[in-house]
Amino acid sequence: MMTSGATATAGMALSATDVVITGTGDAETFRATLQPPLGDRWPSLQEALVAYRARRGGAALTLRVALLPPLAEVRMVALPPVDEADAKRLLSRTAARHFLDVREAPVVGVAPARGGGAVAQAGALVDRLAAAVAAPVLTRVRQAARDAGCTVDVIVPAVTAWSRGVSPAQRGLLVSYAGQQELIEVQGGTPSALRRFREAGDELALAEAVRAFGPLATIGDASLAAAVSLTATSPRSWPLRFDHADRAAHDAATVMPRWVAPVIAMAALAAVAVLGLEWRARAALDELRADRAALAPQLERTAPQRLQVERARLLRTLDATNRQTVSRRLAAVSTALPDAAYLTRVRVRGDSMTLEGRAVRAGAVWSALTGAPAIGTVTAASPVRRETAVDGVPLDRFAFTLSGTGTP
Repeated sequence: MMTSGATATAGMALSATDVVITGTGDAETFRATLQPPLGDRWPSLQEALVAYRARRGGAALTLRVALLPPLAEVRMVALPPVDEADAKRLLSRTAARHFLDVREAPVVGVAPARGGGAVAQAGALVDRLAAAVAAPVLTRVRQAARDAGCTVDVIVPAVTAWSRGVSPAQRGLLVSYAGQQELIEVQGGTPSALRRFREAGDELALAEAVRAFGPLATIGDASLAAAVSLTATSPRSWPLRFDHADRAAHDAATVMPRWVAPVIAMAALAAVAVLGLEWRARAALDELRADRAALAPQLERTAPQRLQVERARLLRTLDATNRQTVSRRLAAVSTALPDAAYLTRVRVRGDSMTLEGRAVRAGAVWSALTGAPAIGTVTAASPVRRETAVDGVPLDRFAFTLSGTGTP
């Protein structure tokens, strides 16, 4: 039994419905079921922390927190080849388009690029592992800890905690929870890539991925593994952490700083200047409309002749042979495409056609297209990406280019 004057460090794995807490010297793991938060407070989490402190004899408690889905969302995103700080700033501005489950004031974290941040080609995008959490979630966790007499040291997504337990001989780990499995690539204790599979329905795809992956660590109890790892390792260099500075910036945005009033005054002066510019712009627009009205009769006489010339030029460009090739290829694609696949975009340029879409398995689409003689040569326009749709079903995003005329 610890005395009330001692300070303990504990790892806490938190989901929307459960909490798991463990610390050094605990005889057994503490588990509790949580009720939904009430506004900015989370009373059931506060009660769980009070009960855990009482079990440890009222010791002052420092918490390291791992957030499991759906509290934190983790996924691969395509970002420019910039450093971690710039990637984080960029993702903060575009978080809504990447994280569908985090809708309110997202706070983000970005892992280092794979391979130590190798330089990419100019204009190319780099796949990075990123995480997001709604700022009110951080507020409720910290407030519950504070009301229970605890302090929060660090808050990270669970994938960060899981990765700390991977040995140098292993390339990554396989985690099972909430009806899905995550295959996580880990480099030096840092997660760098992630693929998701359903526990029922994706067995073959998962088996292929695991076979190609190499040595793996496996985790069954995701919450316990996260809590134990948080306690056993130092958080100093943990990636994907949800920084206190980001939380403070969100809090500051809800209160008007003292410098806002002068800025508003300057904006008012700028508005007056804009009104003057608008008046001059309208005068110039009226003059332009008068000139167009004077030219209207001449345009009416020349427009039909010009339209005929442009139409003839287009017909020469799109000759009958090309139109037949495109139609025949589209018909072949429609026939060959598997039922579990659909197209989101089709681009035609000369005798080349690029198909973009999603499928349960992109390999099945590739096999179907290469087996149709009317389609021509099939090449990959971009790497296949594994994504999770709104309904939670993981799909492969593909882009294939069809070239040549094929044989009818």
